[in-house]
Amino acid sequence: MPTKTSKNSRTADVPAQPGDRMKKTPQRVVRWVCMDADAAGRVEELEFQEENLSKRLAQEPHLRDRYDSVVAELDEAREEAREHAVKFVAISIGSKPWQKLLDQYPPSREQKREVAKEAGNMHLSFNPDTFPRVAVKNCLRISQGKDANGIEILDELTDEEIADMYDGDEWNAGETSELFGACVLANQRVSRVGDLGNE
Repeated sequence: MPTKTSKNSRTADVPAQPGDRMKKTPQRVVRWVCMDADAAGRVEELEFQEENLSKRLAQEPHLRDRYDSVVAELDEAREEAREHAVKFVAISIGSKPWQKLLDQYPPSREQKREVAKEAGNMHLSFNPDTFPRVAVKNCLRISQGKDANGIEILDELTDEEIADMYDGDEWNAGETSELFGACVLANQRVSRVGDLGNE
């Protein structure tokens, strides 16, 4: 069933009441994925060209026309990529449920030895072969846009979709790692900001 999230309606100038001052919205981490690899690759190629040309313009002003042309192509490529982009949202499930998942999928002794051998003092807290897809199942959602009230509709990934991600031929390790990393960040990142000018 689709799930919905809504913005916290409390405004900054309204003091929290005793009954709700410890309430907060769950951590959310957004990742956009372009489902057309060719379109994404075209954007990356043009971004590289644009950056390279922008650095040379001061010394080589004759490149201005070429630079402007690349910028125009980049705008078009980004628009095309956006048409194929999917918004993934990783949402914190809470401290205890997250720890329970970690406890259910601990690393094996061999995995711990391998990490210790390769990364010294690095501590491995989960089984890298099994835990990532479990985390994705529990934390990751696909945005389906907003309903008539402006509330974002977030669908859970099906078992088939997760299997396609991890066992199919289309998704590479970097892409699945990026989405898993978003799940970890949503469950471990601290919600804090710097000085907001408050007394």
